[in-house]
Amino acid sequence: MIRDADPLLSITAFRMMDEVVGEAVADTRFRTILLGLFAVASLILTAAGRYGLVAYAVVRRAREIGIRLALGASRERIMARFALQGIVLTALGSAVGVGAAVLFTEMLRRMTPDAQPLDSWTVTGVVFVLGAASVAATVVPASRAAQIDPTSALRAE
Repeated sequence: MIRDADPLLSITAFRMMDEVVGEAVADTRFRTILLGLFAVASLILTAAGRYGLVAYAVVRRAREIGIRLALGASRERIMARFALQGIVLTALGSAVGVGAAVLFTEMLRRMTPDAQPLDSWTVTGVVFVLGAASVAATVVPASRAAQIDPTSALRAE
């Protein structure tokens, strides 16, 4: 078939189209996988940081929590208080992050005409995943705060 089109054309190497396409996208695939690994590491560090922050707040306020429980506050109310603080911080962080993403994308689009606009599904997904991880990391120490024994918390100094 090729010889019919041009009898002087020499064919030296045969490759399957899958190999050609695989080689063409190998670099992009590697960068995407690497970026995904960094994103997962970032998510883990974010959740660990949020957990540490709320756990530290619980430890620092153990005496206050003990007093509240001794005066009749419900354990659900104590847990809700810490969980609400974490959720508010998550919402503020998400709002700042989305605002910065919109601002930097617009700046990039003005500098580079072929820059892609923000994908609303991607931004929504990122906010949802980070929010879920942050809420999960907040609820665990908040539930521990609700389990504090008032008598031991009042004795500790």
